[in-house]
Amino acid sequence: MKAFAQITRKTGRVYRLGSPLDRETVELASVTTILGGGLPKPAIAAWNSKLVAEAAVREPDEWENLPDDEAIGWLKQAPARQLRAAGRRGTQLHHVAEMVIGGAEPGTSPHAQHVARWRDEWVDRVVGVEQPIVNIPRQYAGTCDLIFEDRQGTVWLADWKTGRGVYPDYALQLAAYACATHWIDTNDDDDLTLVAPPPIDRLAILHLTDDGVVVHEPDRTVADLWTDFRAAHRIWQSLKQATMTVREPARPTCDELLEHLIARCRHAQQHDRRFAARLSAAWPAGYPRLKDGGLTMRQLRHADQLITALKRDLDVPFGPSPTWKTPTQQNIQKGTAA
Repeated sequence: MKAFAQITRKTGRVYRLGSPLDRETVELASVTTILGGGLPKPAIAAWNSKLVAEAAVREPDEWENLPDDEAIGWLKQAPARQLRAAGRRGTQLHHVAEMVIGGAEPGTSPHAQHVARWRDEWVDRVVGVEQPIVNIPRQYAGTCDLIFEDRQGTVWLADWKTGRGVYPDYALQLAAYACATHWIDTNDDDDLTLVAPPPIDRLAILHLTDDGVVVHEPDRTVADLWTDFRAAHRIWQSLKQATMTVREPARPTCDELLEHLIARCRHAQQHDRRFAARLSAAWPAGYPRLKDGGLTMRQLRHADQLITALKRDLDVPFGPSPTWKTPTQQNIQKGTAA
């Protein structure tokens, strides 16, 4: 088993940390998985709807002759197809940036040339590339694209982004990386070690587009962004661990129901002195009196209905709430019976 490995599951990405890096094998949640589940993303729903609508209008030949269920499935997959295409492009451009930052010649690739120009203007010393980071107390991990020192001796922690926009939650991702308790030294694949990270002075998103590299720096402190990341982390943990309890109707015993009915009668008599006489006149023949006990559950249910009707006629409040024991419970997690 590797000492450090990335694992992708349906619930998100985790990093497994084991011996000799840690005495016990632990799984650390990915920073991007935490933010994906701990932050509201209303724009994603609108984006998904837009892609489905575009696929329906622009690509009718792909789905209009399919059976209904297959056509619906194909349309629903429009956002996933777009994400896969964007992911392939992003991976390719990340690789280009990594190679150029490492000293490779840019060649004729426009994006590589953009990265090379930015490198020559900004970077004095590369501190880390594709650097695995972990925060063991907070139970998360990730991989930071680039840590570098500029011409003024300032240490920057940066991430490449290749999509259309730069979004606020990217700053929380940077803060999580900057607040790692350890880096993983990967210089020797056979002997990984945990090392103390260097102090990080500034954060940046490096937006690589067809026109060049644009540096975006958050306008808030690392401490403030770290506080917000921890809030998102708590929400993610809460949603992941949340349970619900299914309640069934209460089923009182005969003694419990009898005690409840007696309390209701006393309450009604206090509100209206006519109640006892009216109840005695309407009491079913052959039923034992409440104070004598011995009624069956069916008789008690009938008496309950009679008392309720009389209290309604006399405009008397319902009375004390039932006090019988908690009904049967069934734990529900994520909408499925545990």
